[in-house]
Amino acid sequence: MSERRLVVLARSDTYEGFERPGLAHAHARELEAANDIPGLRKVLTQLAREGDDGYDLVAVGGWPGSAWELLGADILDQDGRSAIVHDMRPEFQDTLNEHGLFSHPKEARAFLEASGAAEVLPVQRLRRSAIDPHNVLWFTMGNEHNPSDPFGRVVLTADDENRLALEHHSRTGDAAYTADLGPGVLDEIRAALHRGGFPDVPRRPIPAGATMRELELVTDGEPQYAMVEDFLGKELEGYRDAFAILDSITLQLTGNAEHDTLKTPVSNVRKLA
Repeated sequence: MSERRLVVLARSDTYEGFERPGLAHAHARELEAANDIPGLRKVLTQLAREGDDGYDLVAVGGWPGSAWELLGADILDQDGRSAIVHDMRPEFQDTLNEHGLFSHPKEARAFLEASGAAEVLPVQRLRRSAIDPHNVLWFTMGNEHNPSDPFGRVVLTADDENRLALEHHSRTGDAAYTADLGPGVLDEIRAALHRGGFPDVPRRPIPAGATMRELELVTDGEPQYAMVEDFLGKELEGYRDAFAILDSITLQLTGNAEHDTLKTPVSNVRKLA
């Protein structure tokens, strides 16, 4: 498996190979070469703040993390190019996904053997909320692929105008919601995390199959990140209060308000899918 290679590419819903036009920005090129994700985030966030949000941060090779969306697999040819773009076989055309990549390892391997290419490469896109200057909070927990996790995974974002977006991924299907958060709730979350020493988290062994909570909060333009095992998060001063608020929001948006005892103010809940 090749090491992860970062590249800024023109924003598109299809992948179109990693030869797609990138960002003509000397500093960004240096950051790409250094695999500097925080530095590239700053560049793209600043561009978006200036009105240019036409770029994605894409990673080719390596393994995706929770902040990355796995788009599929590309095939690297012997010249280091995308074989999907430069040597596509008609019999495989209908096996590509909506991003123009392979979703299934069996089909990717069959194309690799048929084309004589060099390697299968996973392609990931950094979550677009990470380079949106208006997003101030990102929270995720759960795993829809874990048999012991009946609820699945949620991804919650909040922007600087108290607008919420939530994705819920479960073994029975996916859903998406939007809502409005009551005034002052983000300040409550910030204050709670400050009491807990965010983003610092005590080092503890992580049990096998544990549910992880990941939280990123932007303060004065700088994102800070913490990952906390679920049970530990419910014990830690400050963290437990912040997570209780986030759980309350999640329950209300996913239609489980009857289980919410905190009743965080949320309004205009809308299910999108």
